[in-house]
Amino acid sequence: MKEDSRDLVNKLETVLDTIAEAVVWTGEDLIVQSCNSRFQELVAKSQQNILGANLADILPLFKNNQRLSLDSYPHVKLLRDSYEINEYEFYQGNRSLTIEISGRCVESSQKQKTVVLAIRQNKSRQTNTALRLGELKYTKLFENSQVGIARTRIED
Repeated sequence: MKEDSRDLVNKLETVLDTIAEAVVWTGEDLIVQSCNSRFQELVAKSQQNILGANLADILPLFKNNQRLSLDSYPHVKLLRDSYEINEYEFYQGNRSLTIEISGRCVESSQKQKTVVLAIRQNKSRQTNTALRLGELKYTKLFENSQVGIARTRIED
């Protein structure tokens, strides 16, 4: 029986590593119990540095450039049954990502709760943000230029 359960775990790990979303789960203590390779890529950390850490330390989340309080984190809200899918900002080094987090809280037969989170990058919002920032940058460059700027190619 032990061999069969190890095979099942291996199959589940393989499935988790083939999906596009980053997946992570914590216990009631908010400590990361496991994650897939996409989550490791997202936070740029190895599984050894993720497992056993508090999710809020590994995945700092922001809303409107303000870091979330621990009570506002998805895994905390899911433990209280008060969470809806939401978008967050995530900064890793010089990367700025908009991510969407969904999740579920599962209770075992021993009444222990586990929170599973699925994290998706919102690429369309990131592209729009990058375009807006580029437009602002070039507008400021034009407005603050000390010399004249002229078009070198005139279109009909």
